[in-house]
Amino acid sequence: MNITVLMTTYNCAPYLSQSIRSVLNQTYKNFEFLIIDDGSNDDTESILKNFNDSRIRYIKIEHLGRSAVLNYGLKISQNDWVVLMDADDIAHPKRLELQLKNFDFKNNSVSCTWCAYFFQRKISYLVQTPLNNFTLKQKMSLHSYICNQSVIFNKSFVLSNGGYNEQLSNSEDYELWLRLLNKVNYFVIPEYLLFVRERENSLSRTNLLNTKKNIIEFLKDYSDFDNYFKINNPNDQKIILGWREYFYGDREKAREHWIKLSFKILLYPKVILG
Repeated sequence: MNITVLMTTYNCAPYLSQSIRSVLNQTYKNFEFLIIDDGSNDDTESILKNFNDSRIRYIKIEHLGRSAVLNYGLKISQNDWVVLMDADDIAHPKRLELQLKNFDFKNNSVSCTWCAYFFQRKISYLVQTPLNNFTLKQKMSLHSYICNQSVIFNKSFVLSNGGYNEQLSNSEDYELWLRLLNKVNYFVIPEYLLFVRERENSLSRTNLLNTKKNIIEFLKDYSDFDNYFKINNPNDQKIILGWREYFYGDREKAREHWIKLSFKILLYPKVILG
């Protein structure tokens, strides 16, 4: 199977070499390694010149932003099956081998793995994506449980369904997988095959308020809990609406949702902690 590993990078020079090596050292060798430099003004270009591997295809463009450069990379990739990889993360040597093994290569199939998030040299937390598609889809009503950097998907399928939302400066991955939620069959590898670097100057950290604003806005389009998430209990729906406001919006509005539970709130003690 010919695949493309798509890495987009913007001023990630301090971490880039380690990330690239983790891809080149994969036990599965048959891939195009498409690296798109989104207008970096650091040492990215000189770092790439130190790698002599025929699989690498390096392209530097004017700065477009995360969503736009991802869509651009999908459009110019040589293969229809694309593996995402961030320029500051580290892939387990068997990541590709294990993800491609027994994978159902249908257009709407998406593979993802469990991920370990680390800061400097210490593991911060682990993300265990639910193995059951039904459970995963219900949990997606509140948070993204899909580590975007770990996915393998069919580029034609994603692009034909709108690709990444270029109006978003962050959280574009959550919006995409939320939008495709009931069109995709997820294959989750229950192993930590990707190590995601947390950085103090990352977009998610430095622009947290804008991130929350983006999420609360696009979540408004997904309030049909019965049909979209198969969450039929009205009390559960109120609780989720409350948590959406608590995490991403207005905490007073969160309490308003929970107050509607009336005496039933005693059955859901976690919401009192808010």
